[in-house]
Amino acid sequence: MKENELIFGQPEEAGIPSQAVTEFLDRLQKKRLCLHGLLLWRNGKVVAEGYAKPFHKDRKHRMYSISKTFVSAAIGLLVDEGLLRLDDRVIDYFPGDRPLEVHPFISMATVHDLLCMATPFDYNTYSFTDPDWVKTFFYAKATHAPGTVFSYNTSATVVLNALVEKLTGQLFLDYMRPKLLDPIGFSKDAWCVQRPEGGSWGGSGVLCTLRDLAKFALVFLHGGKWEGRQLISEDYVKRATSCQVPTEHAVSLETESYGYGYQIWRTANNGFAFHGMGGQIALCLPEQDLLLCTYGDLQGFGHSHDVITAFWDTVYKSLSDEPLPENKPEQEKLAAKLASLSLPLPLGDMGKPTSALIPTISGRKYIMEDNPMGITQMCFEFAGDLGRFCYTNKSGDHTLEFGLGHFVSGKFPEPGYAGRKINVPGDLYNYDAAGMWFSDDTLLLTVYITDDYLGNLRTQFTFRDNGVSVYMRRSAENFLQQYHGFGYGTVVDSPGCSCPC
Repeated sequence: MKENELIFGQPEEAGIPSQAVTEFLDRLQKKRLCLHGLLLWRNGKVVAEGYAKPFHKDRKHRMYSISKTFVSAAIGLLVDEGLLRLDDRVIDYFPGDRPLEVHPFISMATVHDLLCMATPFDYNTYSFTDPDWVKTFFYAKATHAPGTVFSYNTSATVVLNALVEKLTGQLFLDYMRPKLLDPIGFSKDAWCVQRPEGGSWGGSGVLCTLRDLAKFALVFLHGGKWEGRQLISEDYVKRATSCQVPTEHAVSLETESYGYGYQIWRTANNGFAFHGMGGQIALCLPEQDLLLCTYGDLQGFGHSHDVITAFWDTVYKSLSDEPLPENKPEQEKLAAKLASLSLPLPLGDMGKPTSALIPTISGRKYIMEDNPMGITQMCFEFAGDLGRFCYTNKSGDHTLEFGLGHFVSGKFPEPGYAGRKINVPGDLYNYDAAGMWFSDDTLLLTVYITDDYLGNLRTQFTFRDNGVSVYMRRSAENFLQQYHGFGYGTVVDSPGCSCPC
C-alpha cells in the first residue's frame, strides 16, 4: 500500500454486518433517492464503496456546503499559525469593502461568530446577480446582535473564505495543500468554483472525489491527526466539532437540531457531520471510529435527513464492538449491490418503458399556448428504447435525447449556464436522462444534470385529445430556472412534421 492510500476490508472485520449495509442501500433505493456514491469506513478500513454511473471513484464531484468545512479548516490553520484569532473583528480585515458608516452589529461580528453561523443577519446577504459577494456583507441591514442566534448564512463563509485568501495571497485550497491536503493524499486537481469578484466560492464550490472527502473527514474524526501527524491543532478541531450555538429552534429537521460548531453540524449519537445540499454528507462518529460519506443529487426529491435516518436504523443499530465472523454470502450480496448502484428511474417499479400510443405520438408537432417555460412548439420521436424531445424556446431549437427504461447521456441543450466562475458561461452541461410511461398516455421524463453543477429536471407529458399537457419542475442552484411550470399544446399536423428534430 502506498502512503496516504485508504485501506480496504470487509464490513465484518470492522464489526458491521454486511447485511445491515445492504439493508441501508435497499432503504435508500426504495425511496428512489439519487445517490451518486457511498463510502463507509470503520476502524482503519473502508468496508463499503460504490458509485452510480456516470460517477466513479476518480471523478470530482461538487460538494456544495461541505465546502464550508474546508473553509473552516483553512481558518483553523491560520489560527494555528498565529495569523488570526477567533475573537478578531472581521470588518478590520476589509477596510476597502465597507461603507463610511457601518452598523454596530456588523462591526462587532467576529471570526468565531461567522464560523458558527451567528452573524447579525437573518438572511443571506448576496444574490447571484451581485457583482461582489463579500461587499454585500458589510452593506446589508443587520437584524440582531452577532454571536447570539444561529441563522444559516452562506455569506458568512464567503467572507471567511475571502479573509483566508486576503491573508495568504492564495486560493484557499492552494494555501491548505502543503499543510493539510497533500499530507493526506488529496487530489492535486481538486478545485473550487470562483465568485463573481474573483476568489473561491468556499461556501459551495469545492469539487473533489469521495475518497478525498473521506480522508479530509478522517482528520476531524481523529482530532486533527492523519497517520499520527497533527495537521490541525486538537484544540481547534475540538472547538469546530463541538456545539457552539444551539440550532433546535432554528431548523425544521431533527437531524440538524443538535447544534452547530465551526461550519460543522452536531448530530445524534455524539457525532458531527459536514452537510452539503443534495446529499453531500460526511457523518463522523468518534466513539465508534465510524465514518459515512455520500454524495448525490437529492434536490427536490429527498434530503440528507433521509440518508442519515436510514443509517441510524440499519448500520448504526447493528454495530458490534468486536469483529464479526466472516459471512461470504452476505458480503457477495453487498458487493453485487454496490456494483449495481444506478440513478433512479422515474416511477421506479411502477413505470413501463413503452406505450401503445407511441405510433400516434411520434413525430407530431404541438404548438404551445403561452407558458412559463417560453416553449412555443414541441414534438417527440421514438425509435426502439430511445426517445427524442424536440422543442423551441427563447434560446432557439433544442433536442434532448433520452432512454426508455434506461439512462442516456448527452449535453443539455440550454446555453449560457455558469462555468468555472459564477455568471461566466461555460460549456453545455452533461446530463443523463430516462423516460418511463405511467400509462399509455402519460410519459415521465427525468433529466439529471451530472456535471460540475448538479441539478435535475422532472417533466410529465400527458397526451389526450390531440393535445399535450406539460408539467416541468426544476431543482438546481441558479440554473434551469426557465424549465418550471405548466403548459398546454395542440397538434397541428399529422406524423412526419418538420420539427427541430
